[in-house]
Amino acid sequence: EFPDSVCGVVAQGCQFSYRCDGRPDALTDPKARARAYRVAEAVLTADDDPTNGALFFHSAEARPGWFAKRKRVGTIGGNVFYR
Repeated sequence: EFPDSVCGVVAQGCQFSYRCDGRPDALTDPKARARAYRVAEAVLTADDDPTNGALFFHSAEARPGWFAKRKRVGTIGGNVFYR
């Protein structure tokens, strides 16, 4: 039911609000881009899953209607994760 790559998931529809805000998606700030790559690599190569098997998440500030139907498995930073 999901694309078979991280890039495929990110690019799928409006899964991430920045993909649908009408602004360019390029990471033009070299420091921000390097940090994003370091974080992504650390998460993708970690032995432990920091999301506890989550398949869905949203900003803690958002209140999507679907969250009540999912099992909440944790919070990291400003994001809430669900299975």
